[in-house]
Amino acid sequence: MVTGLALITTGLPLGAIAHASTNQIPLAPFNECPTVGASPSCKVLLVVNPDSTVSVYGDPTVGDYDGGDDTLVGIWNTSATAVNAVTVSGAGSYLAGLDGDGLCTYNVTGCPFGPTGYEGPHTSLVTDPGNPDAAEVDFTGGLAPNATTFFSLEGTLTDAVLTARQGHLNTLHLATKVVNFTSWVDPTHDPVVTLQIDVANGNGTPATGAQVRVSNSPATFTINNSGRLNLVQRITAGTPDVTVTATLGGNSATAAVHLYDTTVMTQCHLPGEPNKLDAATYWLDYVLPNAPAGKLGQKAGDFLNWLGAGNTVNNLLPDKETTVATATKYTGPNFSTIYGLTVAVVNNASGATVKSFPDDYSRQYSLVQGLFIGNGDPIQQLGRHFLCGVPA
Repeated sequence: MVTGLALITTGLPLGAIAHASTNQIPLAPFNECPTVGASPSCKVLLVVNPDSTVSVYGDPTVGDYDGGDDTLVGIWNTSATAVNAVTVSGAGSYLAGLDGDGLCTYNVTGCPFGPTGYEGPHTSLVTDPGNPDAAEVDFTGGLAPNATTFFSLEGTLTDAVLTARQGHLNTLHLATKVVNFTSWVDPTHDPVVTLQIDVANGNGTPATGAQVRVSNSPATFTINNSGRLNLVQRITAGTPDVTVTATLGGNSATAAVHLYDTTVMTQCHLPGEPNKLDAATYWLDYVLPNAPAGKLGQKAGDFLNWLGAGNTVNNLLPDKETTVATATKYTGPNFSTIYGLTVAVVNNASGATVKSFPDDYSRQYSLVQGLFIGNGDPIQQLGRHFLCGVPA
């Protein structure tokens, strides 16, 4: 069994069986392969077509070369260009579970072609332990037009099980982690975390040049030589989940990322509008819709004087608007808890938000907690008559 990503190369020449290029279905026997064990020829033949697609053909008269669960595979390039790699896959086939009984176990002329014993002339295999049902076959220098070669794979494989395509095995690996944004020890008015994105090739090397997209942004980012990208993510209750996609060449990888969990700690309701000037305007519009212009200023002055002396606004327009102050915590496994405070004026009839006040955020609960006892702005404008609790 393969326990890690394997890149296996050989340096011997390609098989040189000659064919006339054709679009017709090849006829068995498939003599692109020599006799190996119990297989007199290829059990499976891959044909790279002139349009660069890859067709899979089987010879039902040929069994597994070990008499059990190993398949001899040939490939013929009928296209006009050299082929650098093909990927062979089959659901449930376990074809990449190389367990040590490749074709070179049977003393094939020219062996060994590679370290696993499954390689044929001038081929190399790329496998991924996370995807045992697929393998990449590389051709050193390219498989020339009208050239053939052969190799072996694990399992009892048939043309009904296998599919093949030109290109590399999808071995682009994507890892994400949400961590503290270290530039701000205690963010205020701008709660952020860092979305850490690592993109690697199948062999573990950084996927330099990979393009990265995040679903909450129209921008495209490029992975540098470190293989890591750090993106600042604002914390807003509406977007805790994003999708990250990385692409490089024909390979891609996608990950769903949960940025943070949201918990409402306390929510307080106060009848009316907390901003004094705005509240006075609303009050005047409410009680003096037809007041003469000359008297409006006097009434406004009297009202503001009363408001300043009383230091309360909780009786203003209680039938029209309610101010809602919400204390929230945002948590995740790899960043320090962020506490947030939001203040909004809500229309009682429609439930719609009329106005939002600046948010206050902190990594220290004590700073947010203090706002609820009148020591900060804008909560200090709300008076002392809160109706507080945790929403159901």
